[in-house]
Amino acid sequence: MSKVFDIAFRLGAELTSSFTNTFNDAGGMMKALGGAAAALGGAAALTNAISQVADMSQELATLSAQTGLIGDDFEDLKGTAENLFRNNYGDSFEEVTDALAKVKQNMHELSDADLEQFTGEALSFAKTFDEDINEVTRAANNMMSSFGVNSATAMDLFAAGAQRGLNFSDEMLDNVAEYAPLFGEMGYSADEYFGIMERGAKAGVYNLDYVN
Repeated sequence: MSKVFDIAFRLGAELTSSFTNTFNDAGGMMKALGGAAAALGGAAALTNAISQVADMSQELATLSAQTGLIGDDFEDLKGTAENLFRNNYGDSFEEVTDALAKVKQNMHELSDADLEQFTGEALSFAKTFDEDINEVTRAANNMMSSFGVNSATAMDLFAAGAQRGLNFSDEMLDNVAEYAPLFGEMGYSADEYFGIMERGAKAGVYNLDYVN
């Protein structure tokens, strides 16, 4: 991540603290701005950073509204969003917060401890295989609830399936979300289910829905 975004994160914290005490500590705010300008190399870059702070603040507000988390309950999720973006997951902060919202909304089987790792893996998978993050989360949740696998296993199966041609009709994740519960009820394991889809794909069927 570029210096401007790193400064923007730190500047956001500084400005939040300074504006809380605007009339009591105006000098503190000016010091924060001056230090940021020096670190970035000029006023123009500082202006860009302040713009990024405003954009990120709006995106975090949206994430809070989408998840229903506020105050102290939202701090961990905010930190997760910042960590993911600092580690180059997502092309924008908005993409990261949107992914986190989808994960929180769709992944009922995911623990908070696994939230950051799964979201990073889901973003990478979506980008690599040109998939929609909403479809990734829906399919992964149904894999976990239907077959009792963890999120890492679900993502490994998705990646292996895509690599082996299971997405030939561009509906692998949609099919998994729809049919995994039925195959789970019939007693199949996750590996067996993906094996059935792979054999069907190799047999030359018209689409994956026909296999299922």
